[in-house]
Amino acid sequence: PVYDYVRERSTTSTSPSHYAASIFKDITFDGLTFSGSVIINDYLEQAGTDGITFKNCTFQGDVAQMTTNGFCGIGMKADTKFFKNVTVADCSFTNYFQGIYVQGPENWVIKNCTFNGTTHNAIAMQNSRENPVTGSITVKENVIKKAGDRAVRLGNATNAAIVLENN
Repeated sequence: PVYDYVRERSTTSTSPSHYAASIFKDITFDGLTFSGSVIINDYLEQAGTDGITFKNCTFQGDVAQMTTNGFCGIGMKADTKFFKNVTVADCSFTNYFQGIYVQGPENWVIKNCTFNGTTHNAIAMQNSRENPVTGSITVKENVIKKAGDRAVRLGNATNAAIVLENN
């Protein structure tokens, strides 16, 4: 058995990890400072993400992890599902492998943000299997400094209206 620190009890699971199906809907993070990463992985049928906003937030990465694949300020990954109606506005990202990485973005706005010191992509909007970049995608008025690879990377896009403006 493994001790589940979230539920404070022993489980019959053979896995040392904890997971749960969560639905993130209409949540705003305003004026927060994040040390490390905000990661949402959506691989369970019951889970979902719709309507997350990050505004006026500071994401401070770790210089020692800047070259670690997957180390990002905001990371959202799924193979078949979408992260819908996400806004990232007036935020700063410093010292990450990637500032923002998402698989399956649908209706995203990234605006007025500063990305400084990414060793790979500042913004990566990707797809994995059955979740192409879709809907309205707006990336505008961002300042991108010291990006080690691409400023903005877009994966397979289907039925997408993409605006990249004044970055």
